[in-house]
Amino acid sequence: MDLDCEKGPLRVLLAKPGLDGHDRAGLVLAVALRNAGCEVIYTGLHAEVEAIARIATDEDVQVVGLSIHSGAHLPLCQQLAPLLQSAIPDLEAWVVGGPIPKRDEEALLALGINEVFPSSTSLHSVITWFTALGDRLGRPLRGAGASDNDRGSNTPGTEVKHSKDSAKAAEPVHESGLPIKIVYGPEDVEQSGGFGRVGNPGQYPFTRGIHPEMYRGRMFTMRQYAGFGTPQETNERFRFLFERGQNALNVAFDLPTQMGLDSDDPRAAGEVGRVGMAVDSVEDLDLAFDGIPLDEVSIALTINAPAPYLLAMMCELARRRGMDPAVLRLTLQNDMLKEYVGRGAWFLPVEPALNMVTDSIEYCVTQMPKASPVSVCGYHLRESGANPVQEIAWAFAFALTYIQQAQERGLVASEVARRLSFNFDIHGLLFEQIAKFRAARRLWARLLKERFACEDEKVMRLRMMAGGGGGGLTFLEPENNLIRSSYFALASALGGTQTMALCCFDEAFTIPSERATLLSLRTMQILAEETGVTQTVDPLAGSWYVETLTNQLEEAMVEELEALEGSEGVVSQVANGGLKAKLAYQAFAEAEAISSGERAQVGVNRHLHPDATQEPQVELHPWSGEIVSHQSAQLAERKTRRDDGSVEAALEELRQAANSGISVMPAMLAAAAAEVTVGEVYDVMRDCHGVRQERIPL
Repeated sequence: MDLDCEKGPLRVLLAKPGLDGHDRAGLVLAVALRNAGCEVIYTGLHAEVEAIARIATDEDVQVVGLSIHSGAHLPLCQQLAPLLQSAIPDLEAWVVGGPIPKRDEEALLALGINEVFPSSTSLHSVITWFTALGDRLGRPLRGAGASDNDRGSNTPGTEVKHSKDSAKAAEPVHESGLPIKIVYGPEDVEQSGGFGRVGNPGQYPFTRGIHPEMYRGRMFTMRQYAGFGTPQETNERFRFLFERGQNALNVAFDLPTQMGLDSDDPRAAGEVGRVGMAVDSVEDLDLAFDGIPLDEVSIALTINAPAPYLLAMMCELARRRGMDPAVLRLTLQNDMLKEYVGRGAWFLPVEPALNMVTDSIEYCVTQMPKASPVSVCGYHLRESGANPVQEIAWAFAFALTYIQQAQERGLVASEVARRLSFNFDIHGLLFEQIAKFRAARRLWARLLKERFACEDEKVMRLRMMAGGGGGGLTFLEPENNLIRSSYFALASALGGTQTMALCCFDEAFTIPSERATLLSLRTMQILAEETGVTQTVDPLAGSWYVETLTNQLEEAMVEELEALEGSEGVVSQVANGGLKAKLAYQAFAEAEAISSGERAQVGVNRHLHPDATQEPQVELHPWSGEIVSHQSAQLAERKTRRDDGSVEAALEELRQAANSGISVMPAMLAAAAAEVTVGEVYDVMRDCHGVRQERIPL
């Protein structure tokens, strides 16, 4: 009898503790380990440390793995260590992975952690470690991942060799799966649909751009994502950017704010001010926007689940400064369907969260003529594993859902569509990215015209931000990301964006430094003012390759959209985790391609530097518990100054609105005026609707 088989497969619990919603790496590892024969239990997002220890005990696992991408690995592991030691003293191993600097590894190992996997670790290296553990425990894995390919040993610092013959043997394809021909000619354009839908800039179907003169008339907005620590610190960064030529804001919030928690909430421990700005009440926004004219500056709030209350708080801030909130040029991300599929900053079940999105749309359409209540975010779908076709098609499916739900409230589809903007990703193949945007503009105009009978061409214009995607950047040799971002910026401009943003070269490690932020801003400014790229509209129009690819991508987007809207429906597939599972498998395939060298990354699996294994010299942004003390003290002091009766009345009004199904916006506006905190508002919403428990059918 085979005694190894008697022991059964290696049982692994993979957990996402804390508030971090970036679960791509954890899901990729879950797929890889299952393909290698392990039994994998995945907690889903936002697992509490007590729950992790309990599940590990109940499931009788040999290994616990944590994926933490918020930088809160030390406090979370310090909380979990005694629980695991008490519950499972004979646990064979526990490991942690994420953007973990070398300086923290010793402290993690001292907690009893067996292995630390920094984000630069290849998938093959992680599976190799698990394979060795399985062999030692008599629970062998089936191999090193999902395929039988011979990957060699692609750890950081090991170059994957590709012969010329193998390069010829593999026919190149676009990331969307479309083949790439060696030469394109006019017959390819005709076979793909012809030139008939190219049109003129500023005219339906807007293939060539939404304005007749594009950047000759108005340059794209430059909007670097910024926010960290306290509101005062964030204000300093805003001023730094404005003094150097930035002309709009894209505000980053910390995870407690994104998850509807106050800075003094125990659930926020270790997370306050870490990945963005901490905001508890209107006074924090007043500090963050000190000296910034709210009626002149376009402000994008990268916030989703608590977006309706952030909208109410901004309206209250405008009133306190003597302004009518109608003058605010606000953009809310507020794309909850995407959050459940791609980014993970959610806490309520899907249906009540979508109702609040509609509440904020209704308020902006009727009360705030300059506001965009939703920025539909294909960006995070792409970052989570979507290909370029899915990025656009799924984003459009979500946008159409928001329009349809607003119609059910009695709003006019064209008035809702006019207010939607889009946030798209750039990384990968240059011409595919450019053609993606040309195809997207054309398809969006068609959808609005054909489905909603829109006649006003201004309504049918696709307003978008196209940002350099973090998914295209690397941990190894991070300075190379400056060059990558330059190409992303070029694709954004040639693709016809209205707003541009670039991930900084050090963003994989830390809150970007002033130097890194300035280099990203200068990259965009040099492109705009020195290269001549912006001096003529859509200069690639008429290219046989670009027009063929534009036609092919549009057709593929239509097919993907129709498939998504098919039998199950969009919201159902979001709620049941089906779309997220699909992206997990695609992200795994992409990780395999990088690990095997099939997908080239210079400095990672091509042209490696002799010191590639050394940790890059990057200036790490400091974080300390003093931020928590500062915010908590301010919060406590503010509560002593407010009128408790007004607070209780506002919360009761909110509770009644939530339970009755009417719009929560009037109650949230009253709450903001009464200095009710973010956490107090969303604790009421949690009481009324419960908290979502994630299930992913991997």
